[in-house]
Amino acid sequence: MLKLQPNPTFILPVDVPVAGEPQPTKIKVTVRYHKPDELKALLDGSPGMTIDEFVMVNVVGWDGVEGTFSEDGLRALLRSYHGLALVIHRAYFAEVYKASQGN
Repeated sequence: MLKLQPNPTFILPVDVPVAGEPQPTKIKVTVRYHKPDELKALLDGSPGMTIDEFVMVNVVGWDGVEGTFSEDGLRALLRSYHGLALVIHRAYFAEVYKASQGN
């Protein structure tokens, strides 16, 4: 049954490209869900928001990553893997867009 109020977070599978590894490493990040008007307000209210900043604001947990989730840990993870913030950002919008299209 479709809820009137979506869950405030959802789990997003992410394939992390790792230098020297033939296949990406699969992790899951827990991200905040924003209703369409909330997401628009977030983006409109911060026109200079970088992809890294968007990821820092919206990722609230992880599975498949060494250590306990923390903001410092997330910051370190983003600094350690080239393009990881962009991978998470794209996965987030692909998932939200898919959901908005009813697929």
